[in-house]
Amino acid sequence: MPQTFDFGPLKESAYGMRYRKYYAHWISLKRFGPIFERRTTLTQEPPYLVGRSAILHLWGTKIGVVVGRWTGERLDEDSALLAALNCVDKSDLPRIGEDDEPTGV
Repeated sequence: MPQTFDFGPLKESAYGMRYRKYYAHWISLKRFGPIFERRTTLTQEPPYLVGRSAILHLWGTKIGVVVGRWTGERLDEDSALLAALNCVDKSDLPRIGEDDEPTGV
């Protein structure tokens, strides 16, 4: 996950960590993808924050700007990483055996 620029009022998590309410960061996208998208952002470091974000794609480039609001937190690292893996678009993953070369018989 890229480094976020956090801003806005300070909030305190249920576990005693403090964070800002809003965030922004850059993202690399496909050159001619959608101009606007709504997504979920998950951090992989404490306090394992979850946020709702809007992505504005600078169309014709690979640059996108993400702006969002932290909405909550995950309890631990395992649940944060599992949630992050569930956000991956399954169609982008290679299928087992798809790139394998045939073996000679």
